[in-house]
Amino acid sequence: MAAYFEALDHLQPGSLPGDSESTAQQILAGLTRGDSSGFDQMTQRAEAARTRLAAITAPAPCAAFHRESLADFDESLQMLRMVRKAMNGGDADALLTGMTDRANAMRSRAEALQREEKALRQRYGLVK
Repeated sequence: MAAYFEALDHLQPGSLPGDSESTAQQILAGLTRGDSSGFDQMTQRAEAARTRLAAITAPAPCAAFHRESLADFDESLQMLRMVRKAMNGGDADALLTGMTDRANAMRSRAEALQREEKALRQRYGLVK
């Protein structure tokens, strides 16, 4: 159990320097200049982290949490791909339709996963 959570703790070390708000502002600033490299790097990091997560074997008590974590990554990656498609001349209106609801659902799922992880860590004496 401890090895599983240790692997999760090191899943994405240093992938996004600084806080998420300043990172998002830097990416948006780049996009306004026509530079999508920050967005592309963020997507590549997320894809690599998803691959590393999929390679981790979850202990039985964490199996549902692990599956939901992978599904959360998949949803996030799908959203990033949709944004990229819109940036490349796709239908931006279609992207924006329902994006707020989808983003709120993703946030709720992420919060539920955080609570579940905390509960699992507490149950097995692995509080960080």
